[in-house]
Amino acid sequence: MIILHSYFICVFVFVAPGPPASLRFESPTETSLILHWTPPHEINGKLRGYVVQYQQDGESHGNLVKFEMISDQVNHFELNDLDPSSYYIFKVIALTAAGQGPYIEGRVATLLEGVPPSNITVVSSNTSFNLSWVPGDRHRNHGFHIHYLRWKSGKELEKGLGSAAGVRWERSELINSTQGFYSLTGLQPGTKYSLMILHDNNSHWQQDFRTMGPEPSEMPGRFATQGWLIGLISAILLLILILLILCLIKRSRGGKYAVKDKEKKEIDFDLQNKDETFGEYRSLER
Repeated sequence: MIILHSYFICVFVFVAPGPPASLRFESPTETSLILHWTPPHEINGKLRGYVVQYQQDGESHGNLVKFEMISDQVNHFELNDLDPSSYYIFKVIALTAAGQGPYIEGRVATLLEGVPPSNITVVSSNTSFNLSWVPGDRHRNHGFHIHYLRWKSGKELEKGLGSAAGVRWERSELINSTQGFYSLTGLQPGTKYSLMILHDNNSHWQQDFRTMGPEPSEMPGRFATQGWLIGLISAILLLILILLILCLIKRSRGGKYAVKDKEKKEIDFDLQNKDETFGEYRSLER
């Protein structure tokens, strides 16, 4: 009797992990970058760590820099002393016992310090200027103000109200350089304005523009600004007129009553005289 023994051989196949799920960048300074990534969706075993590779864009493969991090808890990496004028190509690879998986890749450069825009398009309306510009791709957000100056009109100059320019520069609210648009409102129609942007206490951009529409006349503006005074004077005049009318009515009624009283007294006096006369005649007859 022959007994056959069957041998079962178990073969364990190790599969490499998938690529990291995401890759993003942060630029603290003009010469540094921080890479952030997330673990692969398909780990296929126990994650050992990651490999980070990078090189300047356009350089040969021989300049590739490689870092290996043996820790599955690490999900970021910081690089310093980078060239602010160059772009870099980064690759992040996950590691398991089976080796390296496919990489995730990104091309990025450090962010430059932001500056106010200088290539600005301005569209005028009756009471506003609409300013638009294209933000820099690599520039950080920079806060700035629009300084504007109203020029005196011809009528104001004829009356000696100051010099050719306005009294003082006004300033807009703080504007974000990355928003690409701003509307400067509350202006006068048909009026010339100077617009200026300052950077490091120097004029970064300056141009003159005019709002649309006819130049406003001085009288309506003066009456509009003194409307409260006109209303007060009108109310006082109306009150005086009402008091005069009441006085005239009262005086008229008082005169009528005085004439009637006088006439009544004269009639009573005549009747009294007649009664006394009749009384004398009667006494003589007796």
